[in-house]
Amino acid sequence: IAVAVGENGNVYVAGLSSNGSNNDFLTVAYDSAGNELWSQVKDGVANNEDHLYAIGVGASGGVFVTGYSSNGANLDYLTVAYDSAGSELWSRVRNGGSSGDDAAYAMAMDASGNLYVTGFSFNAGTNDYLTVAYDNAGNELWARWKNLSWESANAVSVDGSGHILVTGITAGGVGYDFLTV
Repeated sequence: IAVAVGENGNVYVAGLSSNGSNNDFLTVAYDSAGNELWSQVKDGVANNEDHLYAIGVGASGGVFVTGYSSNGANLDYLTVAYDSAGSELWSRVRNGGSSGDDAAYAMAMDASGNLYVTGFSFNAGTNDYLTVAYDNAGNELWARWKNLSWESANAVSVDGSGHILVTGITAGGVGYDFLTV
């Protein structure tokens, strides 16, 4: 589903692995010659359906993946950090504002090692953008929602000045429009 290349030339791919009854996150690291370095499967907290959407590599070689994990009642953001050897550093589940479905679709990192994860959060009958910031230890720094009518964030980036840019779609009127915050 997703691929990233580290500064060391290693290639990281991420997707899904079936455990027989549902899917889990699968992350695999290869060196520049295509030799497998490590592989990790991450099952969410409730052993239900988990779906990975994005992968990123930090300046220190850490690997980050995000998507959603079902808790049996709804979906929540699931973000996992691995060190350069593939050992899990931390894992965070983020439930949105009203315990509805939430799914993370994209991530970006800044020069300080902070991670920004974005997607949608179902709140009070509508989807909103939800962007969550984590420090490199996995502590949540902040979370921000953006609601106009019905939104889903699909990409995030950090510019040279440290501004976090989020874009996706909003449904208003007769169709969909771009919404960039």
